[in-house]
Amino acid sequence: MAASLWLNAGVPPTEVARRLGHGVAVLLRNCIDGGNDTMNDKISDDVAAGLASVLRSAVVDEVR
Repeated sequence: MAASLWLNAGVPPTEVARRLGHGVAVLLRNCIDGGNDTMNDKISDDVAAGLASVLRSAVVDEVR
């Protein structure tokens, strides 16, 4: 559980693995809890932000 908390807090996987005495491959294979949901949320947020930026630019260009 500590590994998931640290990873979700942004600690690099190499540092988490080192502190727990694991290799990164073992860490990523066995210690991530809910990682897919977290990554899907981040991807969705980034896509939405990018789309909003493109739409704002298009509206500004249309107004000019």
